Amino acid sequence: MDTTLAQAQSPTARDNAAAARGAIRSIAAALLAGAVAGFLVGGVLGRLAMRLLALTSPDIAQGRLTDDAARVGQFTLGGSLALAVFLSVVGAVAGLVYLLVRRILPASRGLRVAGFALLTGTIAGAGLLHDHPSFDFHILQPTWLAVAMFLAIPAGVGAVAAWLTEVLSARDTPRFTGVLPRLWRSAPITVLGVTLYWVLVAWGAWGILADVTSMAADSPSTWPFTY
Repeated sequence: MDTTLAQAQSPTARDNAAAARGAIRSIAAALLAGAVAGFLVGGVLGRLAMRLLALTSPDIAQGRLTDDAARVGQFTLGGSLALAVFLSVVGAVAGLVYLLVRRILPASRGLRVAGFALLTGTIAGAGLLHDHPSFDFHILQPTWLAVAMFLAIPAGVGAVAAWLTEVLSARDTPRFTGVLPRLWRSAPITVLGVTLYWVLVAWGAWGILADVTSMAADSPSTWPFTY
């Protein structure tokens, strides 16, 4: 009966059904890849980065609360697990975002991974950095190490999420057909997506530069359009 039904379907319906199965596999792959990236890079490496900063910071920083209300030098299993779970969820979202932006990134897998890492590194990095005065980037020392790690972690999550998504995603599946899929793949949407990508990267880079300038000058940032 299934064979008869399949034979009765039009080529378009069969292609759309195959495209739907491929999309489901790709979404599942992106969720898994992002969760793994968030757990390993954000949760595990992020926790190690915090530990390293605690060790390199002066005595005055020990036991005090960071900007995110974590106590310097104190690490608990419950706190580490909560951080890992939270960042796994964030990573899963990042995996889904990669599926959306992948079509506007370069054809090469390596450049796509780098392009997504640039996006997550600038946007999330600008959110993680804080202008002066900030405990995380004033009391914790050295400042350059704190800045480098808070930029590298979101970029690393993006890179690993993108790479794993590429490895795990469905391959050679038919494209959806119809008006909306054709509109999604159209040149105007592509140009709009590329433009939005670079606007977001530039906005994040602007925010990072404003925060770093503020830290260097030991004064609050007055730059506009930052977050």
